[in-house]
Amino acid sequence: MNVIDVRGLTHQFNRNSGGGRAPAILAIKGLSFSVMEGEFVAVVGPSGCGKSTLLRILSGLIHPTEGEVFIKGQKLADSNPIAYMPQRDLLLPWLNVQKNATLGARLSGVSKAEIQSKLPHLFRQFGLDGFQESWPSQLSGGMRQRLALLRTFLMPRDVILLDEPFGSLDAITRRDMQNWLQGVLDSDQRSVLLVTHDVDEALMLADRVLVMTNRPGKILKEVRVEFPRPRYTQTLTLPKFTELKELLLQSLAEA
Repeated sequence: MNVIDVRGLTHQFNRNSGGGRAPAILAIKGLSFSVMEGEFVAVVGPSGCGKSTLLRILSGLIHPTEGEVFIKGQKLADSNPIAYMPQRDLLLPWLNVQKNATLGARLSGVSKAEIQSKLPHLFRQFGLDGFQESWPSQLSGGMRQRLALLRTFLMPRDVILLDEPFGSLDAITRRDMQNWLQGVLDSDQRSVLLVTHDVDEALMLADRVLVMTNRPGKILKEVRVEFPRPRYTQTLTLPKFTELKELLLQSLAEA
């Protein structure tokens, strides 16, 4: 079953400049793809090709110029079972860790009793147990990202959109976070659409990788990733991994 169906998606940004109208920007054009239930799909592409615009449309923040999006068979405007984590963690500095974690769920109408019943397990699972009363400023970069992801996972949504969730982290922390996310998704099998600039990250995490062209962004290539899970650092050294990486890099060079 497809949980996301994107059909002929096109979006154009109209701009005003100095009292006049500047040339419009066509961000994406004719995007069509799907994401199956429980599937992890990564999207890679050149900077400015419309990847983040795509996620903002899917999250309901932007209404597309043309095309349609269906979530579990319903038009996006009618049903939006999606949780969205943008590039920045957007933690509120005046709320402690526990209140930041539960904010999205509370705004989505989840009862306090249901939230409280899930929190002890989730704080252990996300490596934040003991930090419930801490402030965001007291957390490391990796912990802030885990907290933002915990807030996202706590929302009652079937689909999770991740926009460069580890892009600001150093290489070692980023690898640790990728391994950790695999473990979380092993026990919480939701559908995930990840935007990333990191080809290695896409191949480590995803079941499929979609390559987008330069603006206006279109789907250039789809690459299936069939390594068994969980995937470890040693996966990076496999000949098949190198082959797929070269294929993706070549596709990006052609984009």
